[in-house]
This record gives sequence, C-alpha cells and structure tokens, in this order.
Amino acid sequence: IRQGLRLGLLDVGIHGLTHCQTEGRVFLPKLFRGNRQFHREFREELPYQWHYENLKRAKEILEGFFGCEIPLFIPPGNHYGPKTERACAELGIRLLNCRTPDRQLANLRIISDQQVFPFHDKEIVELGLPWLEERLVELKSRGPFVFVREL
Repeated sequence: IRQGLRLGLLDVGIHGLTHCQTEGRVFLPKLFRGNRQFHREFREELPYQWHYENLKRAKEILEGFFGCEIPLFIPPGNHYGPKTERACAELGIRLLNCRTPDRQLANLRIISDQQVFPFHDKEIVELGLPWLEERLVELKSRGPFVFVREL
C-alpha cells in the first residue's frame, strides 16, 4: 500500500479507530438482542469528544504509518452525524465519502457513493484479488478512474 501511495496509484481513507463502540464491551454478541447499533463507531448519541478523539487517533495512526496526509474519511456502516462532521472539519479531514447525497459544508465536502466503487479489504480477503481485478477491468471499460478527492 505504501508503494502504491508513493506511485500515485492508491489513496487511503480513515475508516474509524475501532469500527464500534468499545466502552462497556457493548459491541460483544448478545444472547437475546442484537448488537449492530454498537458496531457503529460514530453514533450521534455519543459525546462529541468520542467522535473527535477517535478520528484524531485514527488519523494520527494512518498518517504516521503511511507518511502522508489522510484527508478522507469513510464512516463505518455509512453512519455519522453533525458531531462527526464537526470533528472532521476541526481535524483537517476535508472529504467524507459514504452513502449520502453530495453536499459542501464550510470545511468538509461530502461525496456520495454514486460515483465511487466502494469496497472493503474484507472483500479482497473473502473473494480474492481476481475479484478486484475483474471489477477494475469492468469499471475501466466505462471511463477513466479518478480518486475520490478529484470528484
């Protein structure tokens, strides 16, 4: 991934720090009820400081590891709200991509999935690189690729 970034072939986005709410171990499976709501790290009912600190730490980790600025956030489960938007803007995260309408806030551009081929590393693990290669060939036949930041 580092080499792909250096060569300008890849871009990396922040996908959260924990992907879920970790306090009180509420993310663990429940016997008679679901836990899906706790697998959304940026739930609006959580305090603003949670949104800010998790995004800040995730950004620091990725930027330290890859040695470059990471201006893109892709919220886990497409779930976020005004607190997340505010934290992104305050941390210098300028782009947010998920299943939502395009719009521009003061310091944050929100980009819908309509023009994006969203996939998770999970798909590559489960379906293999041939799956990704086939999707890329199919998409390339429709026109040139651009990074999310270029949309």
